[in-house]
Amino acid sequence: MTTEGPRSVPEAHRPLYEPGDPVWVGRSRSSEREGTVLRWLGEGFYSESVAGQEGVRILEEGLLHPRREDEAG
Repeated sequence: MTTEGPRSVPEAHRPLYEPGDPVWVGRSRSSEREGTVLRWLGEGFYSESVAGQEGVRILEEGLLHPRREDEAG
C-alpha cells in the first residue's frame, strides 16, 4: 500500500481552496452565503461551514467563489 502526497494528485483534481479559506457559497450573487472551507474531500468536493446553517455541508467546487476576509454579505 502506498500513500500519495499532494504532488501526486493530477492537476485537475488538486484543491483550489485550503482549510480555513473564506468563500461565497451559491449559484448566483443574490443567493450566495458566507462560508468557510473545512476540508477538501477530493474529486472537486469540500466540506464547508456555511453562515446561517447549522452543521457541515458537502459542496461541489463549482458552488464556491473566493471571498476576502474583509467582505461581508
